[in-house]
Amino acid sequence: MELALPGSIPMHCHNVTKRWSRLDQVFISEHSENMLIACDTFADQIGINTDHLPILTELNLAANIIAERPIPNFRNVDWEVFHKTLEKNLARSAPAARLTSQLQLDSKCEELTAIIQATIQEQVPLLKITSKSKRWWTKELTLLHRKAEKLGRLAYKHKTEVSHSIHTEHKEAAKRYDKTLQYTKKQHWRDWLEKVEDPDIWTTSKLVSVPATDGGKARIPPLKHTIGGQERTARTNGEKSNALTRAFFPAKPAETDPRVELLYPPQCRKTTRLTAEQVCGQIGKLKLYKAPGPDGIPNIVLSKCADLLTPHLLNVYAYMLETGHMFQPWKCFTTVVLRKLGKPRYDLPKAYRPIALLNTMWKVITALVAEQLMHVSEKYNLLPANHFGGRPGCTTTDAMHLLLSNIKSLWRGRMVTSVLFLDIEGAFPNTVPERLVHNLHKR
Repeated sequence: MELALPGSIPMHCHNVTKRWSRLDQVFISEHSENMLIACDTFADQIGINTDHLPILTELNLAANIIAERPIPNFRNVDWEVFHKTLEKNLARSAPAARLTSQLQLDSKCEELTAIIQATIQEQVPLLKITSKSKRWWTKELTLLHRKAEKLGRLAYKHKTEVSHSIHTEHKEAAKRYDKTLQYTKKQHWRDWLEKVEDPDIWTTSKLVSVPATDGGKARIPPLKHTIGGQERTARTNGEKSNALTRAFFPAKPAETDPRVELLYPPQCRKTTRLTAEQVCGQIGKLKLYKAPGPDGIPNIVLSKCADLLTPHLLNVYAYMLETGHMFQPWKCFTTVVLRKLGKPRYDLPKAYRPIALLNTMWKVITALVAEQLMHVSEKYNLLPANHFGGRPGCTTTDAMHLLLSNIKSLWRGRMVTSVLFLDIEGAFPNTVPERLVHNLHKR
């Protein structure tokens, strides 16, 4: 059971002390958690001579009529065969050569994307996800489960024969299946923790404390939002998308002309041409099983076939960085809307958060640009010493240690410490690219 009413909401006022406390709890089963629309108290509807606030729980009981579609199972691919097939398909295309125009760039990117997608369709098996699908399930467990069930049916036929050997066989098969099941689940969790990047206390705490949910199954209820001071309800998918878009991507602030200061300092370093080692290194850093973008090409395809794709991607990325041109379809992304946990109401747009799924080949070039900016910033000390975000070797733990050290140093001097925390809402969606480029030139 999961707590439906957030723990920070009180609902009882003591008759004598007049202090608010929390006496009533509302729980919901785990499989019904995604049906929750709202669970909140209503202070303006308290009854006469009552000291408990009324609690309203609203559930979305609409039937799910969307059929599940099979998805590519990249965890069960023969990568040697996949590699040979991709090599054969790439041999039919034009060899990797230096690009000289936008037309050549578009043609090369379209051809490369189509070849990878065709190889995926040919070599990757499909998997149908059901409500009983488990990440840690293996073929061995399937065979053991079938054997235990088969012996169980035979044991039932000989239920009157207590001394029959089938009962012992069934007991041993069931015990082996149970032990293998528990070991597989535990080993899958341990393997994931060992392979995950930055397995620190923050990541582990987040995984352990957040309840297991399937946000993809949740259906967004009608959303209440305000337009021009008038409250409206979004019921169709189009109206819900518009309401969520306004919440996720608010209007950008008014921008003054960034070209007022045209005298920029000289560049500390000229742009250098990309190398195959840089491209291959960034591909090796990709997390293998991240969800792909609109083109359906996951990170593991680039990782397993890096030796074949690096020459083609190198020419494409080098031309993009030299000329500023780009392949527009690679910049398209899919935005997935997920619930924020612990919210009293889910009929408001702010109770959801967006996740952008970028195309894999666009991820690599953005990582290459970020790596170059990070290297130059560290080499020429372009960032303040106490800046921690996005810097190599700087984590949230370092920021907490610095804050704690400063506070204790002031306490030793018998001084009072005040800390101001600012939560900037919509910082990245409100970024004005022109102003950002202007600020980079000034640095």
